[in-house]
Amino acid sequence: MAKIDDSVKKKVPELRFEGFADDWEERKLGDTLTELKSGLSRMLSNNDIGLPVVRANNINDGQFNIDSDVKYWYVNDPQGANTVNYLIRKNDILINFINSEAKMGTATIVENTPIRDTIYTTNILRARLKKEYDSYYWFALTQINQYKINIKIITKPAVNQASFTTVDFKKLNFMFPNLKEQQKIGSFFKQLDDTIALHQRKLDLLKEQKKGFLQKMFV
Repeated sequence: MAKIDDSVKKKVPELRFEGFADDWEERKLGDTLTELKSGLSRMLSNNDIGLPVVRANNINDGQFNIDSDVKYWYVNDPQGANTVNYLIRKNDILINFINSEAKMGTATIVENTPIRDTIYTTNILRARLKKEYDSYYWFALTQINQYKINIKIITKPAVNQASFTTVDFKKLNFMFPNLKEQQKIGSFFKQLDDTIALHQRKLDLLKEQKKGFLQKMFV
């Protein structure tokens, strides 16, 4: 990586991978998307009646987890919705947009299409990108300070749940390099996230081992 001269900071980042020299260009998020769609609004079941449903509880610290705390809905919706329209697949980005203020705008990327058909709830937006945009770069954008500040600006607080509109979300502006540089940056942050997740799993295992020792090694 190379540092960029202060005089050109406005069109390129301060830190950049070698081999890239083109200016970055400002884009509205809406111009990068083929779809931004909210999920299905239903009274979900604790019993496995067909389709696992991704909720805000399944999105934590950028991680996507449907191994626990899962609710379900019917494959054939009794109210006539086509659940196929709500399936999630690889490279979808899921964004909380109706929830507590702390959850507003928090997102995750679906790294692999779930083994089972899986849908998502109405409090979440599913973003799908045009081919000129890299999913991991786009996901990384949701973690920068500028994004968080902009989300606070467009969020409408409420007593029970805050929210923002898809119209306002699509108007948010961010800088984008060409696709190859997006892919380079996206891959870099994916590797960091994978490493963090690996160490987190090891840490969780050590914590469980400690609990076991505390229970068994004292009278």
